[in-house]
Amino acid sequence: MSEIYLDGIEVYAFHGYYPEEQRIGGKYRIDVKMVTDTSKAEKNDSLQDTVNYEKVFELVKEEMKEQSKLMEHIAHRIVKRIFSDFPQLELVRVKISKLHPPLDGILDKVSIALEKRREEMI
Repeated sequence: MSEIYLDGIEVYAFHGYYPEEQRIGGKYRIDVKMVTDTSKAEKNDSLQDTVNYEKVFELVKEEMKEQSKLMEHIAHRIVKRIFSDFPQLELVRVKISKLHPPLDGILDKVSIALEKRREEMI
């Protein structure tokens, strides 16, 4: 088994529980971990036998465009979509961080991490 990571995807999006967060938006950082068997790709050097991380990157950006109140909901949508688009994956972990959330004080980020095995998403 191999672990494939996309770390530090940054997007500006309009999520949040409060209407002003949805209107003003904020910066988010997304990290993705995927577990799969890459033994074929290791031998034949073919992109068809592994996960095309460019497609995962685009998928994450698309899902971040759909406005949500909770990061938990966004993470679930991303995990579900990755499993749907990449049937060879056994496990997906998505961490979403809201950078400098609008609180009355200094806070670098708030994060949610969601990890699911394929069988948990059925």
